[in-house]
Amino acid sequence: MTVSNEPVPTQYWVKALNDEIVRSNPLPPDMWGTWTGNNPPQQWVQYTWNQPMRISGSQIDFWNDQPQGTGVGVAAPARWRIQYWNLATGQWTDVPNPSGYPTGTQGFQNTTFDPVTTTQVRALFDASTNGSTYSAVAVEEWKILAAQPASVTAPSMTVEVGEVELPDTLPVAFGDETLQIPVFWDPLTPEQVTKPGTVTIQGTVLGYAGGRVSAQVNVISPDDTEGDVTPPTVTLTPSGSAGAAGWFRSAVRVRVAGVDDRGGRLTIESRVNAGQPVVATDVRHVDVNVSGDGQHTVTATATDRAGNASAPASLAVRIDATAPVSAATVDGTTRGVTVTARDTTSGVARIEYAIDTGAWTTYSDAIAAPDANKHTVSFRAIDLAGNLETAKTVTIPADLYGPLTDNIGPIATPSASYTASWNSLTALNDNADPPSPSQAQIWGTWSGTRPATQWVQYDWSRPVRLVGTELKFWRDSNRGTGDGVAQPDGWVLQYWDEAASAWRDVTGAAAYGTSTTAFNTVTFDPVTTPRVRATVQANGNGTTYSAVAITEWRIFADDPGVAAQLLKAAQDAVAAAETNPSADTITTAETAIAKVTDATQVTALNQRLTVVKHLVHTRDLLNHIAATELTTPAQLDTAVTDLTDATTTLKQIPTDRQGDLPQQLATAKRRLADALADFFATPVQGKPEPIKRPWLDLVISDTYDRTGTTDLHDHVMSIVRSHTTGQQVTIAINEFLATR
Repeated sequence: MTVSNEPVPTQYWVKALNDEIVRSNPLPPDMWGTWTGNNPPQQWVQYTWNQPMRISGSQIDFWNDQPQGTGVGVAAPARWRIQYWNLATGQWTDVPNPSGYPTGTQGFQNTTFDPVTTTQVRALFDASTNGSTYSAVAVEEWKILAAQPASVTAPSMTVEVGEVELPDTLPVAFGDETLQIPVFWDPLTPEQVTKPGTVTIQGTVLGYAGGRVSAQVNVISPDDTEGDVTPPTVTLTPSGSAGAAGWFRSAVRVRVAGVDDRGGRLTIESRVNAGQPVVATDVRHVDVNVSGDGQHTVTATATDRAGNASAPASLAVRIDATAPVSAATVDGTTRGVTVTARDTTSGVARIEYAIDTGAWTTYSDAIAAPDANKHTVSFRAIDLAGNLETAKTVTIPADLYGPLTDNIGPIATPSASYTASWNSLTALNDNADPPSPSQAQIWGTWSGTRPATQWVQYDWSRPVRLVGTELKFWRDSNRGTGDGVAQPDGWVLQYWDEAASAWRDVTGAAAYGTSTTAFNTVTFDPVTTPRVRATVQANGNGTTYSAVAITEWRIFADDPGVAAQLLKAAQDAVAAAETNPSADTITTAETAIAKVTDATQVTALNQRLTVVKHLVHTRDLLNHIAATELTTPAQLDTAVTDLTDATTTLKQIPTDRQGDLPQQLATAKRRLADALADFFATPVQGKPEPIKRPWLDLVISDTYDRTGTTDLHDHVMSIVRSHTTGQQVTIAINEFLATR
């Protein structure tokens, strides 16, 4: 037997599955079970035989302590099915034409199916769920029923004098198929095999309902070797939990069987890999145990009593008994789930995943969140040998980016001052309100020491605008007893004040009811906070206090979402930059825009911010010119470049946004032109440097501004005569005038 939940919790026994003990009021460990604090969506149990068996039915006895659909405790599975190992395909296959898979918990649940031949069979259980958590599964007994042959005729057997061990299988025909089925013979006594002769014996065939069978046993002398020159034959037959692609998923027993033409016993020598040979005398077979993941080779020879030795026989045995290991990560931005897996022996065949209670799907790429809600993703890996990893889970958090309305309790992370072990913290926000909840469907605080106040708390990953709440209490005792779970004296809702790092009572709250039969609804002044807490005042008798319990706690939001908040922040930042253009306000606005996801809004905001950047850039260029002395060629060259850049940038700013920049530009231009005139008028030794074209263009533009086109050439030449030619000035003036 193998099960999915190794190591099995100590309160359960795997051996209970087939111990043929069924009690009227069983308790652990009278069963196999899977309960832990975190139950996966699927479990399985498996039977393996050493030789192929013909099966056609099942009887299973489920145990429960919770009803289906609660998602807690131990419940009958939501559904289940039987699969067999298809020897032809090397794959698990659903049994053909099952009569049905009932899930009752009172007595055996019967299933019949068309007969199949297999070495392995398993039951797969889809755990019962409430939509968010899963119940465990428990089975008190599981029987697999053998298919019935038309009849069983035992062949004769041969033993040597003094040999009392008989074959443990016999051939049984199922139509055109013959299988070796286990048989349990009545013991041979030493008196029956003291000399050659024949003996009749009876036995019971496993699973055969037609009664006991009889067989003839021939007793021969071990000394009958004269003229024997024929070596025995050797066969090696593996048995174990067969896997796919020629792998075994467990340790393997290799039966080395020898047959001699005279019917006598043999000496068999066997070895595993390069180990020491093991010799067994006076045997008909030996069992060789092979273990450890990897590839192994079993070799064997047989020698009869006449000394004839068989040729060596060998068998390759590949074992991968270790399930692959997978891991998942959740992208905090996209909420996508990435799963990886590794297997060091046969290799990973595939990864499967399921979202919430959905069907298993083969993993190919990151798992996208189906919507904005919180989801549980189950995942598991399967290796090439067929080992199936026990499913793991990871939570996709709710997307708090968009607008939030209505009850947002289910997407919160709950916590509490205390939770009784038989109650459930997650019952607070499981979005369920059963009329008669089980203990696992409520949050409760009963213990030997019960304080005067208890609290429950919800946390979100960002501040949320909250407008109301409601909760329903639960009781099993009356007020004034100071014992059990009683209706509380009162409660109050508090929010976390991030600025003060303190809890504050919500303001404008309606009356706080304490009903245990209806929700107690409270509205209050809207508050934006990342966490809220309901503090409950327990009822008492003056000396001790009763515990408190809640079946469901809802909290209501009216929140525009992060997107709206981020857009508003970006719009405010751009407006601030427009009011006070500077490098700092531009950087602040750029940071805010980067958080906006609406492409249209981003484009519009960037267009506005670009104007601000032009304003700041133009102003900085003009300020730089104003602060420069303008006496050296390098200073003049830099100033001319800055002025050209400022002129170009100013043209990209809407006229109504330019302010006094045109006046500043004109002032800078006039000052720079005067500085150039002074520079050209200064005598130099040797031949003057030719005028740079940007300098000449500036002189022409400034002269044009002062005098217009009248005698423009002569006025320009009077300034730059020693640094250029009249022809160059004419060309530059013509190009300038062409742009006017």
